[in-house]
Amino acid sequence: MQITVDTPFATTCQSGGTNVLLYPHPLLVANDSVSNMLTIMAKGGLVGIGTSTPFSQLSVSTLTQQSGSLPLFTVASTTGSTLLTALGTGNIGVGTTSPWSTLSVNGTVAISGLTSGNTGNFLCLTTTGQVTSGASTCTGSSERIKNSIAPLPASSGLADVLGLQPVSFKYDQGFGDNGSTTQLGFIAEDTAAVDPLLAVYATTPIQTPSGVIKVGDPAGINWNGITAASVLAIQQLDARTRFIGNSASSTSFTVDASGNTGIKAPVNASRALTVGGDAGIQGTAYANAFVAPAPTQSFSFGTTTISAALPSEALSPDGARVDLAKLATFAVASTQALSQRVDAVSLRMDSLEARIQKLEDGSITVASGSPLDFSTSTVADALKSFGILVKENIAQFDTLVARQFVAAKDSNGDSVAGSDAVLAGNTVAEIKNPYAHPTSKIVITPTASVDGSWYLSEKDEGSFRVTLSKAQDHDVTFDYFIIETDGQLATPSAASTTPSSDSSEGGVIHTTSVIIVGDTPEDTASTTEPDASSPDTGASSTTENAPSGDGTEPGGSVAATPPDSGSGSGSAEDGSDTGPAPDTATSSPQ
Repeated sequence: MQITVDTPFATTCQSGGTNVLLYPHPLLVANDSVSNMLTIMAKGGLVGIGTSTPFSQLSVSTLTQQSGSLPLFTVASTTGSTLLTALGTGNIGVGTTSPWSTLSVNGTVAISGLTSGNTGNFLCLTTTGQVTSGASTCTGSSERIKNSIAPLPASSGLADVLGLQPVSFKYDQGFGDNGSTTQLGFIAEDTAAVDPLLAVYATTPIQTPSGVIKVGDPAGINWNGITAASVLAIQQLDARTRFIGNSASSTSFTVDASGNTGIKAPVNASRALTVGGDAGIQGTAYANAFVAPAPTQSFSFGTTTISAALPSEALSPDGARVDLAKLATFAVASTQALSQRVDAVSLRMDSLEARIQKLEDGSITVASGSPLDFSTSTVADALKSFGILVKENIAQFDTLVARQFVAAKDSNGDSVAGSDAVLAGNTVAEIKNPYAHPTSKIVITPTASVDGSWYLSEKDEGSFRVTLSKAQDHDVTFDYFIIETDGQLATPSAASTTPSSDSSEGGVIHTTSVIIVGDTPEDTASTTEPDASSPDTGASSTTENAPSGDGTEPGGSVAATPPDSGSGSGSAEDGSDTGPAPDTATSSPQ
């Protein structure tokens, strides 16, 4: 090695007790083949390795005979491990002796103190570890770099979005912003449970304060996946709601929080659907009721104008609208009733024609002294001669014998016969019936067993009460029949022994049963319709074979027969009967 010192030469260090000054010329160290291996500038203290003109405190330059791939500068640990390597090409390696880029790091990288800004590019890392930047995203979206392209399944749209659980949170120390602010987002584990494609997974173990995130465990959110699922969800919602689209500025479809809907009309809180215009239905419409305004309508027939108000039976509860279903049913029922009356009139006309024919052909003549001289007395007078009084819808007989009686309902559905019950746990049942009066005799027939006694405790106008001696653990059902004792037309003669007949014993006529509802056999009786001009009362007969609505079946009997238990059975009236003896077979009003 050769050391060349240009004069004058001095140094500040001591050499044999003499101070030598290295000024103003540098100290140069060279060998036979390479010059300027080490240069120490006398002024400024600059040190150059491989250069005679150092440009900083320490300047290192590639030796002329060195390859660019050889280390120019190396920093090693005390054990000899390379920590930092600088190549002649300018590449710097941290943790590697062969840096492949301007700055190559083999290990983890942490950056702190970065400045914030509103502009810039994305910082990206390629699959080979290269750091790049992009103006939009790190990963390209061209179809030229993709394969297996397929539309998202329907389950990855709205269903995924509805399954996601947005949360607020703070990061633990060592992650994110170290918990300095509250963040909004999702939990990787929850998101992966909704759809595995919406999460990203750990490729190396990650140590956290709560434990280790293992390789393959959910570790982050696939935000590209969230975006795609959200777009599909919006498209699916649009497909569901596109029918309500309207380019006009006015609202055409409104749904309030309760589900009430308005179409071209404001929402009516009392109605589920309000339509401000004509509604067309292609198919069948189902509803519990169809209602419409119910104004009085006027119709002209020639010179005559008739105002027709809808019947109350067809109106809505508030009376302001007509229930179309009720109106149709009412019209059918009215038509059927009218048809029955027409049939009855036709039957009468046929009967009158037959009678007139017999009078014309001489089959019937009026004999002199006949009890029925229609030329000189009325029908009422003729019936009176037989002991029958007829006046104002009341017919009075001294004795009436019939095979069956029919208790008809009036226009309000009321009848002198019916059924009711004393409910379990109660001792009194009050029955509302307009045919009940203080003067009525009421026959009660229990149809369920009774533990104890029972009686008719009270009779008022329009109601009566049945009372048990004690409450039962079951409903005590019973039938009843109301007989009125007031309203006779005349006082009949004193009772006399009625002549015996085939159906009597000892001069007393026995009636085995009273039929409440049933058909009149065509071979034994004819149907008589009430006169159209007379009010409809409970005394009119019916020919319909249908349940009465009061619990009695067709052909049922009101003859009081004790139930099987034999206790507390029979009839009661005026509160005087507390239950007949067990051997009582029939009952009658007191």
